[in-house]
Amino acid sequence: MTEAEHDVGSGGRDRVGRIGLFAGPLLALATYLAVPAEVTASTGEVIDLGQPGRVTAAVTVWMATWWMTEAIAIPATALIPLVGLPLFGAMSVDDAAAPYASPLIFLFLGGFLIALSMQRWGLERRIALAALRLVGTRLSRVIGGFMLITALFSMFVS
Repeated sequence: MTEAEHDVGSGGRDRVGRIGLFAGPLLALATYLAVPAEVTASTGEVIDLGQPGRVTAAVTVWMATWWMTEAIAIPATALIPLVGLPLFGAMSVDDAAAPYASPLIFLFLGGFLIALSMQRWGLERRIALAALRLVGTRLSRVIGGFMLITALFSMFVS
């Protein structure tokens, strides 16, 4: 097997991940050095990015690189701002952690937990079969029945 054929399988993914592991911090450093401290808007107004803006841009590039290459697990990559932004002086730990505790995050988490529990106990299959039993097999009735069930679930899960 040639090296090119080997790269197509999981070995290629591992190589990309290893490259991304080093490329992420290097691209972040390059971004930090390349982003100017001040930018002029199209209106002529001077916007001061300063240290926080440059660090935020660098951390964003670092995260994007690791997400694209899957250098580390994606959930772990999502935690980089918790460490990177306070460490490099862009913001406090409390400010960096605030988006992770947003009520919207907890809404999604609750919905995911309900969905997992429904899947675990086969409730989604039972609901689908009960809906088919009620509405019959005509296509328009099946679509309408599932639309109604979806609307009811989305109303109560949220």
